Parts: sequence; C-alpha cells; structure tokens
Amino acid sequence: MTDLSHLSRTDGALSEAPVGAAFVQAIRDHKVILVLLVALLIITVIWAPGFFGAQNLINVARQAAITGVVAVGMTFVILTAGIDLSVGSTLALCGIVFALLIKTNGAVSIAIAAAASLGVLIGIFNGIGVTFLAIQPFIMTLATMAVINGK
Repeated sequence: MTDLSHLSRTDGALSEAPVGAAFVQAIRDHKVILVLLVALLIITVIWAPGFFGAQNLINVARQAAITGVVAVGMTFVILTAGIDLSVGSTLALCGIVFALLIKTNGAVSIAIAAAASLGVLIGIFNGIGVTFLAIQPFIMTLATMAVINGK
C-alpha cells in the first residue's frame, strides 16, 4: 500500500506540498511498473515495428472506443457503490437492433434513436427494480442480463 500521509495534515486539510511533488512521489513509488512498461514498449517496437503505425493506432482506438464509453458510464455506477452486470448484454442487444434496422431500413438516424432508446428503456427497467422494488442491484442486473441473453 502506498503511504499517502504526505498528502494530508493532522487536521485533515491538504498539505501545502505542490501537486507536482505528489506526482513525482507516485512515480518513485511505482518505478518498477514504469520500467516494465517501457521495456514492454521497446520489445513491441523491435518485435512488431508496424504496431505503432498510424493506421494500426487508428484501428486500435476505433475498437477501444465502445469499451471506453461503457467504462466511463460504469465508473459512475461503481463510484456510487453500485453494480450493473447487464451492461455487456444490453450493449450487444442494442448493437443487434442497430444493425438490423440499418439493414432493413437504411436510415442511420432511426437506427441510432431506436438502439439508444432500447438501452435507455433497459436502464429504466433496472432502475425501477432497484429503486422502487428494492431489489439488490446485483440480482436485478443479473436477471436482466439473463433475460437479454435469452437464458
């Protein structure tokens, strides 16, 4: 565990140490991890030099974008001591609805609206179960995941 005593005084207020000093201390505490990261990057450059090409980095960013958006939303859920197990299934179902509507209808705006609305409705369903019916979030979202998966 990292010692964070230098960040606070005995009265609970933040210390007068500059923010940069805390950052430097954090780097010193985790220097082994940073060295391993740099070594891994060097090995990657030697072993697969095309990995850091512009087109590959664009592809990696494109593929990680959906996961990043979901992770931002889940961050707020976890920060409020909640849990949502149905996120992956909801995302998959909304993606299927979007793809089917694009294939049959061809209107991107309608497909986006329908997929987003479905996701919102599933979220409202989970919220009603947790808030008004007092079902534990773990159980509610596990059940929602099972229903969406068809199990």
